Amino acid sequence: MANQCAICGADINLIQTQKLSDGNCICRKNCRKKGFKVFDYVHSNLPSVKAHLAQVERGTKLWEHYFVPRE
Repeated sequence: MANQCAICGADINLIQTQKLSDGNCICRKNCRKKGFKVFDYVHSNLPSVKAHLAQVERGTKLWEHYFVPRE
């Protein structure tokens, strides 16, 4: 019984899945790793997880732009 990740669409098995409160599943290997470890995935729904991942990506880009030395 393989599920599909609601974010990236990858096929995931029971061990690799993280079930959200609205019943959707995300993969632990790729999508969950992109977010913060302290974010509560169990009690979150898909739109809040997508918003969290977008915020983390935006913050990472800003960090790299302002604080990573350029050559």
